[in-house]
Amino acid sequence: MFFTNPVSGTAALHGYDYKLVHTDAPNDRNPRWTKVAKIRKNIEHYDFVVFMDADTVFKYPAVPLEFLFNRWGITPRTLVAAADDPDRAENDDKRGGINQNAGFFIAQRSPRTRQLLDAWFSCAWDHKQKGCSKYKYNFPHEQGAFSTYTRHLFNDTEDVKRLPCAEANGSPRTKAKYGCGGELVEHYWKAQDAVPAAFQSSIMQYVLLQMHQRFNDNREALVEDQRTPHSDDDDDDDDDEDDDNTSGKSGTSGKGKRDDGKDDLPEEDEEDDDLEESDDLEEGNMVPV
Repeated sequence: MFFTNPVSGTAALHGYDYKLVHTDAPNDRNPRWTKVAKIRKNIEHYDFVVFMDADTVFKYPAVPLEFLFNRWGITPRTLVAAADDPDRAENDDKRGGINQNAGFFIAQRSPRTRQLLDAWFSCAWDHKQKGCSKYKYNFPHEQGAFSTYTRHLFNDTEDVKRLPCAEANGSPRTKAKYGCGGELVEHYWKAQDAVPAAFQSSIMQYVLLQMHQRFNDNREALVEDQRTPHSDDDDDDDDDEDDDNTSGKSGTSGKGKRDDGKDDLPEEDEEDDDLEESDDLEEGNMVPV
């Protein structure tokens, strides 16, 4: 399985291949269209290609994609799968359906999948899908072309799987307004500033646990005692030195004691006491003015 995402943590957890692909921007359409060409190229080498935009996050990276495929009903006959956009007027595909968001896109290798991807990319040339060229530079670009034109050419029941918006689109930041909270796959459109924190909370908890486990599994090879060894003679010398330091420490100091055992305390100064009493009397006789 080939997995494309700016963070490779989920791929590492499950043994999927990960690639960060650099590509040239097309000269005849918006750069967003490059995903279609690269999915088409890499599907030749993998059973599945999963493309994710930079603002998408697996909420539970420990859950394998195979589990999600089963949950969403992706079968050997499925060509591609993508989540529905929120059910709002601006997401109408002009044919009575809801646009599918290509920010999280699954393609399964088959001859008909190749045909679909080729038709999707060539849609912008208006060869067989008249009017599609408007999406070369206009929003929603490749998503509009796919939802309005290409997917309707492949209309067998299992061809194009529509994933629930609540599970595979949106984020906690957009759930209240748009109704899709990304319960399994979060897509942070209109909230890209929240992506770093989302990655941190979802990925690091599993990566750190895996790193800790690998350290324990390889502890003998990783831990090396480089302390200076001590000989038995050094230990004997230390014992002798300790004996010398402790000798002569017993006994009680006679400081502050008289021979008769009583405390050698200074005698009270009677003259000072008389002065203090005199001062008290004088203060007591003062009359405020």
